[in-house]
Amino acid sequence: LIPYDSKIPEDVWYAQNLHRVNGSIPSIEIAKTFSVESMYYVRPLGVHRFPWNCQFRADLAKTCPESMLIMPDFYPAIAIIVEFRAVDHLVAIVHNVNYHIPSTWPIQIFHGKDNEDFIRKSTLAPLIASGKIFLTLMEQFDDRF
Repeated sequence: LIPYDSKIPEDVWYAQNLHRVNGSIPSIEIAKTFSVESMYYVRPLGVHRFPWNCQFRADLAKTCPESMLIMPDFYPAIAIIVEFRAVDHLVAIVHNVNYHIPSTWPIQIFHGKDNEDFIRKSTLAPLIASGKIFLTLMEQFDDRF
């Protein structure tokens, strides 16, 4: 294999170098099952980082939660909240943050297993569904380990 030339899009590089490993480009019907970029597919194999609309990200996050692991790096500004407890004031705080930040800023909530269901069933649900808020499960810890 030859090193990736970052002067050209990676898609083009792959297409130009598939023959080196006896690969070929599949038909669009097959390709869309593992390449999600301009079209939505229910069970994607991979995604690119992209600045597309929140609904597209929300749809993708539902079926491929791992895809959201690559998204935070894209945003020039983002609100982040870390909370492991299922406390009512978390919902009020997030709504308040959402009210005061620019509409282009997403909100990422790092949560634990104990409060995920609480967050998803709260009044934050529409913001999560729209992609404005995305959730990231984080391993809970305390000072006792």
